[in-house]
Amino acid sequence: MRKMQHKTEVVKNVLISIFISLFAITALAQQTNFLIDLDSVHNEYSVSRFSLSTRDVYGTNDSVYLFNIMPKYIENPRENPEFAKNRIKYLFLFVVFPTLNSVKQWTTYEEFPHNINILSFKQLLADGPSNIELKNKPKIPERYGILIKKGQKYYKSNISYMQTFYVNNYPGVFNVPANVINTNQQLLSIKDMEKVYEANYSDKDLPIFPNVYFQGFDNMGLERFYLSRKFRIKNMDAYQFWTFKPRYGVSHGESWEQGIDRFIYIPDKGIVGGSLDFYFYYHRKKLGMTTLDFKNNIREEKVMLAEQYK
Repeated sequence: MRKMQHKTEVVKNVLISIFISLFAITALAQQTNFLIDLDSVHNEYSVSRFSLSTRDVYGTNDSVYLFNIMPKYIENPRENPEFAKNRIKYLFLFVVFPTLNSVKQWTTYEEFPHNINILSFKQLLADGPSNIELKNKPKIPERYGILIKKGQKYYKSNISYMQTFYVNNYPGVFNVPANVINTNQQLLSIKDMEKVYEANYSDKDLPIFPNVYFQGFDNMGLERFYLSRKFRIKNMDAYQFWTFKPRYGVSHGESWEQGIDRFIYIPDKGIVGGSLDFYFYYHRKKLGMTTLDFKNNIREEKVMLAEQYK
């Protein structure tokens, strides 16, 4: 009887191993990775990268890595100059998350991994308008990866995503679409919005908090990045934004569609800090955090900041 149980357990473990392997292979095939060579300068875009400690916001000794891909202005006699000017307003942010377990944050390759799908800059740029969807319905690609070349080795992120931004300083009175970074708008903190929202929606809670879900469709017109703070970092102008994007349903995993919750933007540097509650909230028990902890972080607009700007 014990032998039968042992055989059954062995078969079970083998099947689980096969399933995990197949899942990993499928995920690898579906993921698209943007290649960045850290030892060279690209003619079409610039890259700024930042390391953020999770200690102050999420209580762990891990790091989040930000890679800002910013198109350069390139004159082309065959192209309308307005297209070139419009192109440099895009900002593509790749975020690499800690795995929060024993799995490493990066997979190392001794040579170029030919089995990995590569996302070209041309394709990234071509997808910009559709990723933005200037209809207050942000479209955030899920599970995008990044492949780093440093020296002769390559490093692939294991958990990451990409979000597209459009930087344009519209007049403050304009109704700015979602996913647009506009530094001209009036300041409005989350606490300020709480008061306005509760007064106009029969004391309903602001639906950016965990376990608070939107009611009705009025919220869709409110979705955007709101500017809450202007300040100086290392003699540079910095702008802090928060995202109004209601939670439209119960998520059984990381809510990738939510996108970055709060962030700090510096012109010509990109996004240098932020919070990624949509990922860490799902792992709150592992982090030793409660829903109330996350609500307080949101209300206080806590963010991680790049080490060099602290």
